[in-house]
Amino acid sequence: MKSLIATCICALTISPTAQTKLQIFTSPDGAVQFKHSPALIHCTQRPTKPGENVSWVEAACSSQGDLCDDDATSGTTIACLAYPEDKFNDKPAFVAAVFFVGLVPAATTQKSCLEGSQVWLVNDAQATKINGVNARLFHTSDAWLSGGESGEIYRVFQNNKCYELGIQEVEASTGGLDPGTFQEYTAHDAAEVHATLQQPLDSFKFLK
Repeated sequence: MKSLIATCICALTISPTAQTKLQIFTSPDGAVQFKHSPALIHCTQRPTKPGENVSWVEAACSSQGDLCDDDATSGTTIACLAYPEDKFNDKPAFVAAVFFVGLVPAATTQKSCLEGSQVWLVNDAQATKINGVNARLFHTSDAWLSGGESGEIYRVFQNNKCYELGIQEVEASTGGLDPGTFQEYTAHDAAEVHATLQQPLDSFKFLK
């Protein structure tokens, strides 16, 4: 995605599992809203020149590719929130995980929007709803020698706009590391990360 709509989200350095009041994000145009943990990092974009790839200031917001969108469309990121990577400094299998919301201007009809992208590696796709609005959920994945990425990407056509939102997570292989030199990224860890990113997804709604 080539541009980031500016907004302000306060990020507090607290544990995502702490019982803290969720923050409310409302898009600058007042169209969408969701709640999220204040521990999540608000991804911000470096200024780029025409033709340059998007780059993100925070390391937690990127991996092999851009995590703040589907890495296949030219659109506009409305919001991108990343799980704090420093929580797993001693667990190298964790790389990054984000929740993102964006627009896909090229998808101008409901049909083209809900078809998703032809370049996605889709494991499964199914019809669903978000706040009563018809949507389509794509389970995507990608793998490389040192790790892999999984995603739950939703496409929604609302008010003649194609919205894209979801969760993307990246893990690295630890097969090349010596046993005993690192801590394991456990199923409990992964569940905590996913649950924290699921909060904004579950609370996501269209205001108009």
